[in-house]
Amino acid sequence: MKLSPNPKTALLEMIEIIGRLQDVYARETEALKASDIRSFMKIQQDKLTAARHYETGIAQILDRKQEIKTVDAALKVRLSEMQASFSKLAKENKRALERMQRTTNRLGEAIRDAAKTAIQGRLATSYTAGGKLHDHKRGNMSVGIQETA
Repeated sequence: MKLSPNPKTALLEMIEIIGRLQDVYARETEALKASDIRSFMKIQQDKLTAARHYETGIAQILDRKQEIKTVDAALKVRLSEMQASFSKLAKENKRALERMQRTTNRLGEAIRDAAKTAIQGRLATSYTAGGKLHDHKRGNMSVGIQETA
């Protein structure tokens, strides 16, 4: 993805790129807030594409800093405002992702604890070959969660 050689057009293109990335982040944040994992997973390819365009565009703008200085101040202010708005949305998105991560961790811990309790309860009445009660509390247990899209 290459921005226009015209500095004004390049800034307008960058504004569009930021807008698309904001849209993706807003959709992702809403999916996270609603615990809608299907929608969240569907958004990931769009997010990756939009983020790559954003990264490439920003790098080009920074490389063309001298050219960009010649563009109308109002357009530069508009780009700056969009950048600030995007930054705020990105922080909100990050918080939603962190909440989802904590929820996933708690779910994994609950599943692991329930499985461990069930196994220990079932094995508590097992006996060794010599007729003694097994001590299962010393045994280790491994539980994992496999996620697929």
